[in-house]
Amino acid sequence: MFISSAREFHRRKKSHSTTDAATFADSDSLPVVVAVDGSESSFRATVWAAAEAILQRAPLHIIAFRLFSGGRCDSTWNDVGPILEAAVRAARAVMAGRGLLVTSQSATPPILPVLVAASRSARMLVVGGSMEGVNRASVGSVGTMLARHARCSVAVVPSEFDRAPCDRPVLVGIDGTECSLPGLAAAFDAASRRRVELIALDAWCDGNELSLPGACGSGGRGAATAPAVCLADWAERYPDVRVRRDLLCGNAARSLQRHSDLPQLLVIGHLGSVHALSEATISALLDVVRCPLLVARPR
Repeated sequence: MFISSAREFHRRKKSHSTTDAATFADSDSLPVVVAVDGSESSFRATVWAAAEAILQRAPLHIIAFRLFSGGRCDSTWNDVGPILEAAVRAARAVMAGRGLLVTSQSATPPILPVLVAASRSARMLVVGGSMEGVNRASVGSVGTMLARHARCSVAVVPSEFDRAPCDRPVLVGIDGTECSLPGLAAAFDAASRRRVELIALDAWCDGNELSLPGACGSGGRGAATAPAVCLADWAERYPDVRVRRDLLCGNAARSLQRHSDLPQLLVIGHLGSVHALSEATISALLDVVRCPLLVARPR
């Protein structure tokens, strides 16, 4: 089932994209969208999003807002102007000379509906790991809700993250279910664009352990061959990507956490089903991962 689903996923991707292995998004006009609220974390996310826009050869769109204590709109709304200007300056400093468009807008909280709406015409939505005036638990909830409801892939950049060395690998979690497929597509694309190794953390369990985020099946699997076949299929499409498969049995979420200080990007897949991702698992990962987390979904 997993292998046939992988082949169908390949077929759908080919029908919506060029044959160039470096092309993942459906249209070059789709922007990378980043939310910024004036916090240090959101400016780090802006810098990361600008670098990602360069890799994707895509425009960058910045959505700025300002929260007051407790998540209410700041009474001095004009304060959002300097935030927007600072974010645009930071992005343009990264993207200087690349010929890529940087656009911006201000938004009024609540910000979640604004970002979900923006995701309908975005290739990726980027948010910081903490926001000014909002506690960490609330931010985790926002990240989880965006991962569940956004119409594009969502990247969450940890507040303590500084730009990782460019030679670090991309890490993708797979579990032998079709929910891994969007993650594999995004991870191969990310590794190819970055020209780095891809590590596939192939986690499975016997039914007594929590499976990978995105697990659609029940319990474990009888054999570990299906992910290997699927990896081989993707490796044929991305011959420039060196792949290393790490096989383990156990709690995949904790394994991803333990490995998150190694890669420059951690990728997991999402097929869009309301049951495809465990909110608790995603929220737990958002709280503990030490590198940007990309929850990938197909367009």
